[in-house]
Order: sequence, then C-alpha cells, then structure tokens
Amino acid sequence: MTGRSLAVILLDMTDADPNLPGDPLPPPGAPTQAMPVTPTDGEYELATPWYKQPGIIAAIVVGVLLIGGLIAALLWLGGDDDDADVVAATVVLVPKDESGAGLERGFLADVTGTTEFPTSFIWLEPESVPGPDGITGSTDGADRVTFAWAPAAEVVEPETWTSTITFVETAPPGFVEPGPVVECVLARPEEQNTTVSMDVVVDPPDPTVERLVTYTFPNHEFLPGDTVTCELVSQQLPPESTTTVPESTTTVPEETTTVPEETTTVPETTAPPATDPPATTPPATDPPATDPPATDPPSDPATATEALQAAGDYGTFLSLASGVPSVEALLDGAGPITVFAPTDDALSGVNPLTDPDDLEELLLSHIVDGDALDAAAIFDGSRTEVTMASGGTQPVDQAAGTVGGASVAEADLTSTNGVSHGIDTVLSATS
Repeated sequence: MTGRSLAVILLDMTDADPNLPGDPLPPPGAPTQAMPVTPTDGEYELATPWYKQPGIIAAIVVGVLLIGGLIAALLWLGGDDDDADVVAATVVLVPKDESGAGLERGFLADVTGTTEFPTSFIWLEPESVPGPDGITGSTDGADRVTFAWAPAAEVVEPETWTSTITFVETAPPGFVEPGPVVECVLARPEEQNTTVSMDVVVDPPDPTVERLVTYTFPNHEFLPGDTVTCELVSQQLPPESTTTVPESTTTVPEETTTVPEETTTVPETTAPPATDPPATTPPATDPPATDPPATDPPSDPATATEALQAAGDYGTFLSLASGVPSVEALLDGAGPITVFAPTDDALSGVNPLTDPDDLEELLLSHIVDGDALDAAAIFDGSRTEVTMASGGTQPVDQAAGTVGGASVAEADLTSTNGVSHGIDTVLSATS
C-alpha cells in the first residue's frame, strides 16, 4: 500500500465519526502519543486528564487550606506561650572563701511584687517546692545557686512588673560572712552591665557561733530580664591564739615560836618556925608576840591582753585582734600603751569587716602607742585629743567625759605594759 493510500484511509476514518472524544490529531511531523482509554460497558472511551476534573481540583484546594490553617494556629499558640513566659529576674549567688574555693551553702529566698500584685509570680528555679516562707536552694556542682522567677498570668503588663527579693542563710561557726555591703553585677538586656549593692546583716555578730545572715537589695527593684550575680566571699577565722600565764606562787615560811616550859622545883621543907612567909607576887609575863604571815600585794597582769581577759567582757575585741599581727604585737608587747576596748555589747551590732587592712586600721584606732594614760590623765582638763597607733587622732571631750564619742564603761584595767579602758561604743577608724 502506498503512502498516499494510507493517508486517505486515516482521513476517511476521522471524517466518518466526528463525535470521537479526544484531542485533534497532532500536526504532521509531531511525535505521536498513545491516548489512555477507560472501559465503559464493554466499550472503551478516552480518559479526561486529572487537572481537567473539577472534583480533584476542589479536593486539592481544601487540603491546602486545611494545612495552612493548622500552621497558622500553631504559630499563634506558640506566640502566646512566649508572651506568658516572661522571666522577671534571675539572681546567681556564688559563695566562696578568701582563696576562691567554692563553699557549700543553702539559702531561703522570698519575693515580693508590686502593691497590686505582691504575690503573683511563679518560681522557675530552683526545682524545689516553695513553702510559706519562700523557696530553698543549695549550691550545685559549679558552686553556685540560681533563683529565677516570673510574673503569673494574672499580672497586667508583665514586662513592667517589678519585684524585690530577700535571702536568708544559716552560716556555720568559724567564718566571717561578707559584708556589710556586697557589690553585685547587674546584666540588663540592651544595656551595659552595672553594679547593685546588696546589704548583709549578721545576727549575732559573733563569728564563733552559728548565725543567721540576711541579704537584701535596698536600692534595686528587679525588672523582666534582669540577671544579678553576687560573689559572697566568707573569710575563715584564724586559729585562736592562747597565752599561758604561769601561776605565780609565793611560799611564806611559817614562823614558829617555841616557849620553853616553866618548871618549878619545890624543895622538901621542914616545919618552919611559926612565922608567916612573905607574900610574893609572880612577875607579869606578856605572851610572846606572833607576827602574821607576810603576803605579797597582787601583781598586775603582764599584758593588756591578760588584763582584758581577766575583766571578762572583751572577748569579741580580743578575738578580732588575735588575727592581726600588728595589733597583737602592741597588746602583748613591752608598751607603754593605752587601749580603748569596746565591750562585747558594743560590738554586738557591728558587722565584721572582711578586708584585713580595714580591720587592722579600725583596731589600731583604739590603741595609743607610747603612753600609758589612766582616766585621771585623760580627763585632767588639759587634753583635747589623743593620737592613735593608726596615725590619726580621737577627740577628747572633757565636759562629757568621752573619747571619740565613747564613754568609759570600765576604767584603769592596769597591766605591766599599760592601761586599758572599757568603752561602750566602737570608735571610728582614723588614718
């Protein structure tokens, strides 16, 4: 069959049945493609492409809309969680000793919010159950303890909610806690780091017993995002120095007086003549005089330290002085010195100093080096001040009877190296 005859046959088939479904024949020279067919009642008809079927297109559109709505809902819910989880503040406490080694410590923290929402907050750290007085936290493996809290859901405008926090620590004996002020580092978003002051109150102040230490921020209110880091450096007490005073014993030999026995021999007598013997009076003899045993007058203590120990009301002052070599050298040296020692009651409300130089200057401001002044010499009307071992002076008020503003509670505790006076107030440091 020739090519012309085949073309005529194909043309005749198309013209014979113009109702056949499907696309028109491709132009001459185009590649041919088999058309899919589907059976219908035993017959075959050409299938319609999926993208031309309205049902399939509608199903695809509905699916796309459902997926988009689900994604939008997840984004919206996630945004609400972020807004509700606003961290109001974080405080990191780092307890350590003077060498930088970490210390194991525990703290009780309590937060107070604004007047409108004073207790509307939640604890985020530590992971412990809060009690009626606050939440407890202890140092972790990094020798620090972290407290973090956030405003509760009912707080209006949580980003402006402010709060304050208080910490309480039970300090063991043998350490001088930091204070009276600790400078902490404040990190606030989009601002340079600054410092905030933490006040430290110790009760009782005696470092040899267990005490309660309270930490507060009197001049700072925490805002959302604030992070404050505080290094709490506790100084360990030096070993207590003891001075042994040999007991002075004075043996006084007993004086014995031996009185010889008087013996009277009566000779045998014969009958005397009838005359009365003359009356004789025995000589009067005084009993032997016995002198009382000789006793030495009591001697003064050898040093000012011993004089204050004997007085019994200056243990805190002597404990502080025992760790400062220059002060010990004066109290136990040859003298002469004059010591104004605060009583234990006078030191009970004073926070201990952690800086050794500050403590040395304060103690030397209570000692006169080179002169032993009793109360009569101090208040004889001729003095307006006394010069202290620190290099400064303390004023003497003759009318009020005070030195450096302190009254003399116990005067003239003498020792071989000087005179000590108990005073009712701690003197100011002079230099």
